[in-house]
Amino acid sequence: MSSQYYPQQKPYSPPPPSNPEGEYYQEYEYDEAEEDEEVSSGDSCLVRGLIFTAGGCVTFLFMSFCGLLGIGLWILDPGSALLSSPIPGSDIGLAFEKPATAREAVVNDQSVRLTILQVNRNAESNTIAKQDGTEIVVVTVQLENLGSKDIDYDEERNFRLLNQNSGYYNLTAGAIGDGLGFGSLRPAEGTQGRLVFQVMTDEQGLVLEWDVGTGSKPRYIQLQ
Repeated sequence: MSSQYYPQQKPYSPPPPSNPEGEYYQEYEYDEAEEDEEVSSGDSCLVRGLIFTAGGCVTFLFMSFCGLLGIGLWILDPGSALLSSPIPGSDIGLAFEKPATAREAVVNDQSVRLTILQVNRNAESNTIAKQDGTEIVVVTVQLENLGSKDIDYDEERNFRLLNQNSGYYNLTAGAIGDGLGFGSLRPAEGTQGRLVFQVMTDEQGLVLEWDVGTGSKPRYIQLQ
């Protein structure tokens, strides 16, 4: 009789339980994170778009304001809008200590330009009683109205000669023909005339003071 052999069997170990629900939730959570990133990215793009639009609106409003302001200024004073820089000659001769030269045209605050055409010392005049130790100085000037309003001028009130010691000589009105006199200049209008002074003989450093009074600071022009 043959004997039968039965191999010893190992203890049965059940397979580890599977958790399909856990896998499902893990996948779901991963997908939710990706979705959050996509939403955040969309929100960021929207915010940037709104900021860009707001900046464009602010720029447009600012430029519109500047344009309206410029139009308003032009309506109030068309001449001032065209002048981007000071009129040549308006920034010289502002102080007695630093006068303009006789070759420089000077413009005052009323936009009137003064040009010295000629300076004649030791001039002769039949209408002036010349005193000992004095001489007659004749200054020929030209006035031009560069502004947009009528401007008055008066030789007696607007001009005098200053010496180095700040002493002054008043104008001798009516002492010679073709005097500057007085009057009014319309815009773009000009006039010429002569100013007559009686000063000490050989007085040096004479400066012509041009002062129209209210509305303009004095201007100073050295004759020599």
